[in-house]
Amino acid sequence: MRCLALFVCAAVSTASWADVHYFVNVDPAGKKLDVKFEFETKGASTSIAMPNWAPGSYRLSEGGGKIKSLVVKDQTGHEVVLEHPDPATWSFSNKGITKVQATYSLDQTFNGEGVHYSGPSTYMYLVGRTQEKCQLVIGAPPAWNTYCGLEYVGRSLIMQARSYDELADNPVSCGKFVTDTYVSMGTPHTIVYHTGDASKVDRKKVVEACKFVSDSEGDFFGGHPFKKYVFHFTVMDSADGGWGLEHLASTQIGLASGVGDHTKTVIAHEYFHAWNVKRIRSAVLGPFDYTKLPKTGALWWLEGVTDYYASLLTHRYGMFDEAFFFTEIESNIQRTRAAQARMEVSPYDSSFRVGEASNGRGNSQGYRISYYNTGWVLGLCLDIELRSRTNGKKSLDDVEHLLWNQCKDNKPGFPEDGIRAALIKVGGVGMGDIYDKWVMKPGELPVEEQLAKVGLTFGKTSVSFKDPGFDAFGGQRGLRVGRLRTGDSIKEGDVILGVNGQSFEGMSGQQANAAFRKALDATLFGGKLSLVLKRGEESVNAEVPVSEGKRDVFKVSHSASGPDTDRLREGWYTAGKTKLSSSR
Repeated sequence: MRCLALFVCAAVSTASWADVHYFVNVDPAGKKLDVKFEFETKGASTSIAMPNWAPGSYRLSEGGGKIKSLVVKDQTGHEVVLEHPDPATWSFSNKGITKVQATYSLDQTFNGEGVHYSGPSTYMYLVGRTQEKCQLVIGAPPAWNTYCGLEYVGRSLIMQARSYDELADNPVSCGKFVTDTYVSMGTPHTIVYHTGDASKVDRKKVVEACKFVSDSEGDFFGGHPFKKYVFHFTVMDSADGGWGLEHLASTQIGLASGVGDHTKTVIAHEYFHAWNVKRIRSAVLGPFDYTKLPKTGALWWLEGVTDYYASLLTHRYGMFDEAFFFTEIESNIQRTRAAQARMEVSPYDSSFRVGEASNGRGNSQGYRISYYNTGWVLGLCLDIELRSRTNGKKSLDDVEHLLWNQCKDNKPGFPEDGIRAALIKVGGVGMGDIYDKWVMKPGELPVEEQLAKVGLTFGKTSVSFKDPGFDAFGGQRGLRVGRLRTGDSIKEGDVILGVNGQSFEGMSGQQANAAFRKALDATLFGGKLSLVLKRGEESVNAEVPVSEGKRDVFKVSHSASGPDTDRLREGWYTAGKTKLSSSR
């Protein structure tokens, strides 16, 4: 199967609206991408570069070191002499040069009959000219399809971007992939399984989850800010969980094949980012400086509050019940309070100083404390505070919508004090003091006090659990016996091959762990589990008793309350459900 030659695309490269023209030739035989971009020169010199970081992932990368065979030619076809002032940048004088064609190659991993790539690790940019209009044409085998959030120019093969920022922010899946489609509020959505085994996924379940998220979050904001949307999925062999990276009109997600509840909240989180971080953003988060990590103290809002709404809206609109929402509250509070550095680092500094993490290379969690967990808990506390101060008339929803109106339609991002100003506008001048205390200073967030205002408590309680006398953990080496509490028929490090007649052969460690937990849950207190174990080269059968264990956990629960607190809580929980169900 042959690829279209890179220069075949040149015939459609004359769109007058574009300043910079990109062509990507997909070469599965060579396992590489050949990239060409063309532009007219401006000024006395030109510098071209690869980004040192990717928006959404606040850590430095070595993009320049991946470029192979970079050649720059002028309008006569003569090769231009390049200077290389730093690992990510190449420069040349514009004297006598009016038009330039730059070509280079990048090694790429191909997934069967297809490839997936991200913009910041693929496209070079013109230093100082990232806001110029760009076009993109992709050459690939004839039977392959291209999936990208960028819009096409009419019926042509050309994709358009208002800037390099927009071009780079739209990853591409190109190949013969399993796909699904649906429409949400008039907007077409495409699901692409570009990596991993899509046959292990209940695709109908994925479509239902994605559409629910699209409908509910689109309803929350009053419509979608894009004309189409693409889910780029990497299938992972696990029961639940996942990871993601947000984009303007798409997302890249590591999707657990079991599509568990937390996988759905990952989808909700990344989709909410289409508003919160991609459009509702700090001023430094677009236009971007790709040479260094941005400094903003708002990542607790852009990431943590996004996570808060991923939990809140999936409950409010009816995907999850109150019990699941309570577990989200509990886990975020406990993870926040498990970090002793919270007493030394403020939520603002966790965001602003993220570039200092990992020996100055940055990370995607925060400086010393997580702006995800901390921001989630801050979102909870601020939401309840606004509802309490305004007798339920205002909430964090109003702050989110206010920021949306300030930033939408490609307006500049908000200043560093923009969230504080929005909180004051919605909840009064006293919210400024709250912001200064909770966001700008380290310390304990008043979770118990805030939950009491909506008739809830957070505290330690003792719960029963089914205890087989040992811990089990699943990994690449299968399901293994961990710390022992009782018994001598099993040993730490034993591999569990099966339980109660069910073999784990062919299962991943995560799948075996899920099967083991299911068998344990089905066993009565005082009953026994029949295990098949591998100990070294020996196969061992063992029976272990299941007893009633006790452990202390922190739980959210209802407390004695009156009509006012009940009304605040119900407004917090249920706003939106009726509207969405009536609009479907």
